[in-house]
Amino acid sequence: MSSSDHRPPAPPPSLRAGVLQESLDWIDELQPHVTAAIRERFNPKHAAAIAQTTRLAWVPLEYGIGLSTAVHSVLGDKGLLDLGREAILRSGNRTWLRPFRDAAVSIFGYDPRGIFRFTPRGWNMIFGGCGELTFTSPAPATGTLILAGFPPLVADPMFLKTIQGAFWATLDFCEVQGEVILRPLEPGSRICTFDIAWTPRER
Repeated sequence: MSSSDHRPPAPPPSLRAGVLQESLDWIDELQPHVTAAIRERFNPKHAAAIAQTTRLAWVPLEYGIGLSTAVHSVLGDKGLLDLGREAILRSGNRTWLRPFRDAAVSIFGYDPRGIFRFTPRGWNMIFGGCGELTFTSPAPATGTLILAGFPPLVADPMFLKTIQGAFWATLDFCEVQGEVILRPLEPGSRICTFDIAWTPRER
């Protein structure tokens, strides 16, 4: 029997309920007819489970994918980017994630390059069993986030578009203009790449 036979099974893909609670709060602040349309398309059992748990609890990734799909059906790609940005910006102001955010700022200030170096740690705080994230920055004001080794569920286009928005939140937080580009994912690939570029803050 090989040593690999003794390894525990990989945890199912999951995420912190707090991120989805912030997402639903943002959705509820949209125009009433937009809120209603999104809510109608999101599984009410999943919505109830999110509302009834603690922010630090793990919930199945399917809940997040379902919410992204509901948002996309009403607001399109821009809605997914906004969803990801708002979820992370709002979560960063909450007790459970604010110490992590503040620690990054205490070390790097509001330099996106530095804050993105902390992003893989944040990924592991928010997502479970969703692959490993790394950051490289070969030149100033640019960088690349690479997500690798993820299970097939993570490759859902709605999820990845929302994550693109979540990474964009770092640029918003640092108050710089820039963009995050999601490279097309090859069929069956377990590597996803996000290219980032921004205009440095004036000194």
